Amino acid sequence: AISACEKGGQWQLVLHLLSCMAQERVSKDTITFNGVISACEKAERWSTALWALDAAAKDGVERDSISFNAACSACEKSARWPQVMELLRSLASVRVGRGTVTCNAMVSACEKGGRWERALWTLAAMEEAGPSPDLITYNAAVGACEKGAQIAQAFALLRKLRTMELQPDVITCSAAVSACEKGRRWEAALSVFEGMLTGSLRLNSVTLNAAVSAGARGKRWRLAALLLAATALLSCSPDGVGYGAAVSASEKGGQWAQALALLHAMGRGSLRQHLVALGAAASACETGAQWQHALTLLRQGGAASLQAGAIACSAVTSACEKGCNWVWALCLLRDSQSRGTEPLKTGFEAAARACAQEGRGVLVLELLSELERARAPPDAVACGTGLGACEASAQPPRALRLLRQLQCGSMELLRPVVAQGRLRSLPACSR
Repeated sequence: AISACEKGGQWQLVLHLLSCMAQERVSKDTITFNGVISACEKAERWSTALWALDAAAKDGVERDSISFNAACSACEKSARWPQVMELLRSLASVRVGRGTVTCNAMVSACEKGGRWERALWTLAAMEEAGPSPDLITYNAAVGACEKGAQIAQAFALLRKLRTMELQPDVITCSAAVSACEKGRRWEAALSVFEGMLTGSLRLNSVTLNAAVSAGARGKRWRLAALLLAATALLSCSPDGVGYGAAVSASEKGGQWAQALALLHAMGRGSLRQHLVALGAAASACETGAQWQHALTLLRQGGAASLQAGAIACSAVTSACEKGCNWVWALCLLRDSQSRGTEPLKTGFEAAARACAQEGRGVLVLELLSELERARAPPDAVACGTGLGACEASAQPPRALRLLRQLQCGSMELLRPVVAQGRLRSLPACSR
C-alpha cells in the first residue's frame, strides 16, 4: 500500500499508513521506510524525509543506499546543501557506500545553494576516491560555476569533459554560455554557442537568450540581431529576454531603426520585458532625434505601457525636446500624470528645456516648481534653463531661489549664462 501511494505522489497518505503500522504494532522494514522517504523526496518534503530516515534508525531498521539517495535528493531539490553534507558524513558510520547518485545530489545542492567552491570540492573528491562522476555531476558543477560567475572554472570543466569519454550536452553548454555572459566575456560565450551549432546540439531559449545578451553586453548590436534572425533556421526561438537584450544593444549602438524592428518582432511578451524593450527603443529614437517614431511607440504600447513605462515616457519627452516640439513634450508629461504615474525627473527637465526653446518661460517655471514640490530639485542645467526663463519673464525672486538650489560644484555649468550677461536684467541677481 505504501509503495502504491508513493508512486501516486500521495506522501501524506504514506505518512498516515506509517502511523497506522506503528499503532497496530506491524513490523516495518527497509522497503517500508524507503517508500516513505521516496514519497517525501518526490513531494520535496526534505525535513519529513530526514525525519523518516531518522525514524528508521530508531526502529532498528537497516538503511541502505536507496534510503540515503532518496533523502539526499529531497534535500538537493530544496538546495539544502548542509543537510546533504551531513548525510554524506553519516554514510561512513552506517557502512553504506557513497554512490554516484548520492554525490550528484550533493553537487546539485551546492549548485542551487550558490556554493560553487563546495561543488568543485565534491567533484574533485569523486575524481580522486570515487565514485566516478558522470555527466550529471559535471553539469551541476558547471551550473554552480555559472551562478557564481566563475568563468575560468566553468571553462576548465568543459575542457576536462572533452578529454574524457563524456560529451557536453545542451545543459553543460547553456550553463557555460550563461557564465560567460554574466562575466562579460562575449567572445567566449559565442565560441561555446558556435560549438553547440557545429555539434548539432538542440538549442533552447535559455541558451539563445544568453548568447544574444552576451553580444549585447559586448555592444555588438549587429551580432545580437543576427542571432535573432538565425532563429528561423534553428529549432528554438528567443523569448522577451533575448529580444530585450537585442533592443538594448541596438539602442547603445544608436540604431533606432533596428531597435524598432526588433521591438515589433518581439511582440508583447510579459509586461516587464515589454517595458524594458520599449524604454530601450524609445531611448534609441531619442538619441536619433526621431521624436515622431518615439511618439508612435507609446501610442502602440497601449495604456499599460504608458502607465508603467516612466522610463519610456521620459525618453520620448526628451525626443520631443530635441525635435523642438514643446506641445507634445508637455502633453506626454500631463498624460502620464493623469494615468497615475509620476514621470521621471529627466522627463520634467526635458519638457522644461522644450518650453524654454520656444520662449514659454511661465511653463518652464511651472515645471521646475513641480520638481521642487516633489523634492527632486533640478540640476544645474535645468536651473540654467529656469534662470533664462526668469530673465525673460523678469522674476528676480524666482531666480534667486533657483541659484540657492545649486551646489557650489554645479556653478561651473552656469558660468556661460553669467558671462553672456543674461542675468544683468535681473537686479536682484546682479546684486
